[in-house]
Amino acid sequence: MRRGIISKGFTKPVNLSLYENQLRGHLPEKLGSIFGFDFIDVSENYLTGPIPSNMCKKGVTRGLLMLQNNFTGGIPVSKLRQLHDSAEIQGEQELALRRDLHQDLEIAQPEHYRHQGHSVQLQDRSYINIASNSLSVEIPSSLGSLPSLNALNISDNQLSGRIQGTMSSLKRNLLDLSNNKLTGGIPLSLSVDAYNGSFDGNPELCSETVYGFKRCRRESGMSKVSELC
Repeated sequence: MRRGIISKGFTKPVNLSLYENQLRGHLPEKLGSIFGFDFIDVSENYLTGPIPSNMCKKGVTRGLLMLQNNFTGGIPVSKLRQLHDSAEIQGEQELALRRDLHQDLEIAQPEHYRHQGHSVQLQDRSYINIASNSLSVEIPSSLGSLPSLNALNISDNQLSGRIQGTMSSLKRNLLDLSNNKLTGGIPLSLSVDAYNGSFDGNPELCSETVYGFKRCRRESGMSKVSELC
């Protein structure tokens, strides 16, 4: 196991695998502007600071492995928009923003994403996982407009605010927003059995249909739930 920091002086590697190396400090902004990256894995380190806004500027077609660090700030959705499913990839070329358990992501079988003991078939294999960090902003509404996104895991952070209705437009096989500080109503389009457990650990959420959550307040004289359900 190597230790140290990520140098700003590297040039154009195709694959970058630095997981479990006790790395500390910030990710260099240059990381996202290098052309030709097929794979980036900096998970399970001690990295801090924001996720570089240009992380997916060039070459990255699937995502970034960044779980179990201490990243703060927001999610650079405008740059993650470049995640797509047009490339044929396999093995170590698979990308994701994954969470903290190895069994949740099988790099050797990129067509499957393992979550909570279940293997989920991903048709286009584009997914984001930035769980187990310290992200503390609201979930960007534009996250729902990302193309070809099949799985989204942003659990175990400190994300706040409401779950935007645009989230229902994602083509998700998996959704995990658990253990954050989300408030308001769970959208009806997400209140289905397929997402059981996806919202746990958010005591300020409400729902008319999801078991275990308080009922949402209704507007005076209105039957419609006020929290954008």
